[in-house]
Amino acid sequence: MNKKIWDIYAPIYEKAMRGDRKAYGLMYERIPNVIQGKDVLEVATGPGLLAKHVAHAANKMIAADYSDGMRKVLMLEEMPARITLAYVECIKQKKEADEGERIWKKSH
Repeated sequence: MNKKIWDIYAPIYEKAMRGDRKAYGLMYERIPNVIQGKDVLEVATGPGLLAKHVAHAANKMIAADYSDGMRKVLMLEEMPARITLAYVECIKQKKEADEGERIWKKSH
């Protein structure tokens, strides 16, 4: 998906996810038990909905996203001390992606 889309969507992402509160609530309850005392990397953290709610259980948590807009929204709020924000660069390697797709189509 185009990076600019996520930058545009970032300011309203949390509001858009309100319909998924029940699912997020279940994750907020269950994930801390799994990550207790561990070092955690959350890729595609967005505005940090999950990271902010479960970081207390981790030894440390790296919240990574490639969208500048999402990281800016995450930084607007106070983050738990255990969270480190990181930038992730997504590079599509077209030749390898095309080859993988060709192999998949051939096998199906």
